[in-house]
Amino acid sequence: MHGKRGLNIIMDDKKPNNSIHKEISFSKKSRFELMSFNENPNVGVFCRTNDDVVFIRKSLTKKVKRKIVETLDIKLVEISIADATIIGSLIAFNSHGVVVTDFIDNKAIKIFENEGFKVCIINDK
Repeated sequence: MHGKRGLNIIMDDKKPNNSIHKEISFSKKSRFELMSFNENPNVGVFCRTNDDVVFIRKSLTKKVKRKIVETLDIKLVEISIADATIIGSLIAFNSHGVVVTDFIDNKAIKIFENEGFKVCIINDK
């Protein structure tokens, strides 16, 4: 259901499917942003984030990068792993370290280390 001030989602707990009643409202000042990466809505494939930093593929527009930073209130770091655009699919990380595919190069490893992360390379051969 779309309201005047944003998106409202309501699930009634009295219905037979036992769903929990929730109401989520996003105002114009919220940090909820609908976007795509070059017309592809699968954002998790093209970026990966935690509470402090978002790693994104290179070559995104300034507009997309600005929206990410403004919406998440986060540091943005562009990175390339084997010239792939699917950065989000090639790494997993938390506040301590990064697990990454074995076709990462030294430049990308240095970027992660400069951001304070330990790097664990997974060899899948």
